[in-house]
Amino acid sequence: MMKADRKLVTSVQTRSVLLVEDVIMKPSPLKIALQELGYTITKHIQTNNFKQLSLKTSGQQQWHQQIQKQGSHHGKQSTKNKIAAPLFADLLIINSNSPDELLLTVLENINQLTPLPIILFTKNQTEHVIHASIKVGVSSYIIDAVDPTRLSFLMMVAEAQFKQRQSLCTELDKTRAQLANRKIVERAKGYLMQQKGITEQDAFVLLRTMAMNNGQTLATVSQNVTDIYSLDN
Repeated sequence: MMKADRKLVTSVQTRSVLLVEDVIMKPSPLKIALQELGYTITKHIQTNNFKQLSLKTSGQQQWHQQIQKQGSHHGKQSTKNKIAAPLFADLLIINSNSPDELLLTVLENINQLTPLPIILFTKNQTEHVIHASIKVGVSSYIIDAVDPTRLSFLMMVAEAQFKQRQSLCTELDKTRAQLANRKIVERAKGYLMQQKGITEQDAFVLLRTMAMNNGQTLATVSQNVTDIYSLDN
């Protein structure tokens, strides 16, 4: 077996991987390659067993608890990685010949609850499966056999793509929140203008003054005003 590139060993020594494979070979070439790169394998599980986690649970909270139970024997996770703590890993690597709908559902649950970089090695070249995999959060979809000599590069790419996706999601959430807050402020101004017979500018100044006096955000004060006038009506 070809040796994995050791150039990045010093930079990934603290990284951990949840490894999922259709068939767990002893020894597993992929597991050995990861360990040679300095990664810690927190759990090595068969694909079918991994998918069964979703069959035994219903709803996101139950999934979250089941994942924690599966990884509890690894001890407490460092607070450095709170996002991925329930999975007890920094990365998820799956080696599956043909990812099915159930596996993609599991990955979607993970992405919603504990987002982390996901690398999927597969032989499936079906276009809709590729699109579905990317949609549920797969960072790198590799249509090829696992090549230990390229593993360090693939890991870097997956983490970079994951960070970019998370950044875009954060910006989108921020934009949505700003838009929602703006609508709340506009609604509150409308109530004040109607009830107090004041101008839009005066209504805004009043809201801003209330926010400053109460140590609250403009959106919070506006929501309180909206709630009060909504009850009166």
